[in-house]
Amino acid sequence: MKKFAVIGNPIEHSLSPTIHTLFAQEQGEVIDYKKLLSTKNTFQEDIKLFFDNEGIGMNVTIPFKDNAYLISDENDKSSILCKSANTLFKKDNKIKSYNTDGDGLLNDFDKNSIDVENKKILVIGAGGAAKSILTTLCNRKPNSVHILNRTKNKIPIILDNIKTNTTINIYEEGMNFDLIINTTSISMINSEIIFPKNIFMNDSISYDLFYSKQKTKFQLWSEESGAKEAYNGLGMLIEQAALSYEIWNNYKPDTTHIKKSLGF
Repeated sequence: MKKFAVIGNPIEHSLSPTIHTLFAQEQGEVIDYKKLLSTKNTFQEDIKLFFDNEGIGMNVTIPFKDNAYLISDENDKSSILCKSANTLFKKDNKIKSYNTDGDGLLNDFDKNSIDVENKKILVIGAGGAAKSILTTLCNRKPNSVHILNRTKNKIPIILDNIKTNTTINIYEEGMNFDLIINTTSISMINSEIIFPKNIFMNDSISYDLFYSKQKTKFQLWSEESGAKEAYNGLGMLIEQAALSYEIWNNYKPDTTHIKKSLGF
């Protein structure tokens, strides 16, 4: 039986084992997919132990994506461009890193008819999640990309760590956008949303990378602030998982039924 895992901290909430098991059932396979709780001090050893014990593939989530990129023997272009990895694959006795977050997001955009080309885009947050999606966003030829972050001095750091074909600028007061993407954890914490409401236009779309069975806090705030439509990140989670599964198993899963199977 093929062995897979997702590693992170926290990890108990992860839907990845269920999603990948559904993909395997579709393929007619049986897999062993576990959740692994790790720490910064034990992460590298936990990775080694998993792959030494016949592990084939691993998903990496918060807060270890940068570490996963750094400890890999080889890196795919998708992880090199953002210096971050959410997928590890052991082949020929070497661990190779990939990042499927950005393409997973764009695949969900396509399923929901969310356009990027020639659009003004605001990315809220300057952490690892933002870094994972900026390169692929810029490949879709947006009109402009701006970053809004509570601490502005973090923005140059993230820009130094990614390669894009579009200039990324810092948000300035009074700007509004076609597409607003939240990469912060604001939907997960008990804190008031204090982002400027005038970032929205009448036909603006918002997208929260976080997800829940109900609308997320950012979705609700977006709608109250004037967004025409507001999405959460469940679709992105499913799409990036499908890309990981394809890397490991050379099989492209059908993602159309997964939300219903998960009870969403």
